Amino acid sequence: MTSNLNQISFTTPKSLAPTFADSICDFVDSVSWKNDDKRTTTEIIALIGDPVNELDIKKAIEQVSQAANIRAPKVKLEKKKIEDLNVSQALHLSPIRVGRFVISGGKQSNKKNLPLIRLNVPAGEAFGSGRHETTKGCIIALNKINKFFSKNKPRRGLDMGSGSGILAMVMAKLWNMPIIASDIDPISTRVCNENLKKNGLRSNISAISSDGYNHRRTKRYGYDIVVSNILARPLVKLSRNLAIVLRPGGIIILSGFLIKDKNWVMNAHLRQRFYLIKEIIIGDWVTLVMRRPQ
Repeated sequence: MTSNLNQISFTTPKSLAPTFADSICDFVDSVSWKNDDKRTTTEIIALIGDPVNELDIKKAIEQVSQAANIRAPKVKLEKKKIEDLNVSQALHLSPIRVGRFVISGGKQSNKKNLPLIRLNVPAGEAFGSGRHETTKGCIIALNKINKFFSKNKPRRGLDMGSGSGILAMVMAKLWNMPIIASDIDPISTRVCNENLKKNGLRSNISAISSDGYNHRRTKRYGYDIVVSNILARPLVKLSRNLAIVLRPGGIIILSGFLIKDKNWVMNAHLRQRFYLIKEIIIGDWVTLVMRRPQ
């Protein structure tokens, strides 16, 4: 079990935060920042396993600074224990409701509320506790697309970049179908399996470690639904592979990117002959629902 991560942090003008984040996304595992309307600056925080490509990260930051004609920010690199990243506190956060789903990070409540579907997804080493705008957008989208399967229930689903497995579990709860939950990170796969066991869904969902669609089980043709909540760049890169594995009439839900990257991601999939059904915007984040023609 990995108990430590490397954290890189630096302060930048808020308007440049997306540009700085994009510049380092190829060298880190995750990158985030806060949008505070009361401040003109924000702190960018990136988490990275070992090894850390510190030289390339600093070079990318310097290039953005030069292009923006500002002084390069001071970059801080430090080791962080998992419990220092507010994970232990997050385990006790109050449950949240997204559509028909109630997602908690600890013990389930004994209260019965039959119209709602409950999931236990603790915050931990894998992304996806239901609190981020992109995860919420995907869950809302999954609730809304049920009308497209009024005649024929979806038979197979894929969660590409599954993290904690939360979106795969939502699909399993909605349609009780076999699902592949795939993530490039073996730690995320382990966490996903733990969450599947907690929620009694190991018979529905297979969690695997795979780099994109390179695993034999993700190459299978004929998925009815594919959800992918990752960054803009890999979504664009994987769009052609996605078009191959989705059956005619199948639906894709794409998220993990900012409003400024919406057209980039959408156009990459329009070129693969998908068409747009719906877009969901929560804060600065976008979720796209698209479909392959029959």
